[in-house]
Amino acid sequence: MHRWGVVGGILLGCGVTVALAVDSAIFEKNAELHIEAQNGSAGEGPAWHPEWGVFTSGNGHIYQLRRDGSSVIFRKNAGTNGLLWDAQGRLLACEPVQRRVTRTERDGNITVLTDHYQGKKYNQPNDITVDSQGRIYFSDPRYGDRKDMQQRDEQGRTIEGVLSHRSEWPSYSCDWA
Repeated sequence: MHRWGVVGGILLGCGVTVALAVDSAIFEKNAELHIEAQNGSAGEGPAWHPEWGVFTSGNGHIYQLRRDGSSVIFRKNAGTNGLLWDAQGRLLACEPVQRRVTRTERDGNITVLTDHYQGKKYNQPNDITVDSQGRIYFSDPRYGDRKDMQQRDEQGRTIEGVLSHRSEWPSYSCDWA
């Protein structure tokens, strides 16, 4: 028997409702959850890598929870939120503090993928995903002070949404590096 859940949300100004079939519980019955990281080191964006363990955003840094259970700062003062490994083993990151999306190459160099659209800074890139064709999507909300929101539509209204480099979408697309 399937259990159905409903997820509601807003995507590019359109109401979206999705029904999901769930064949089994995520956790075994009576399973105990274990805290892997705490004290602010794992507040956002967990991303798992098969060799290097789990990476998280917290306390302004990117942390690495190694497979042996130890935790170290991978990138100090990164100011990240959403993290994701791409198919080539590079770490993609939304950096709301610097209002950009970056890629950490396997050699440790950081490539800024995008930090503006039409000469205007993003709000605060937050979460990120990649589709099966390698296209990157990220959310761009604004938290806190809204005075410096530079992204606006033709009527001067602020824009918050899900962005990509797909020019056929009825949203604004990114200026990619």
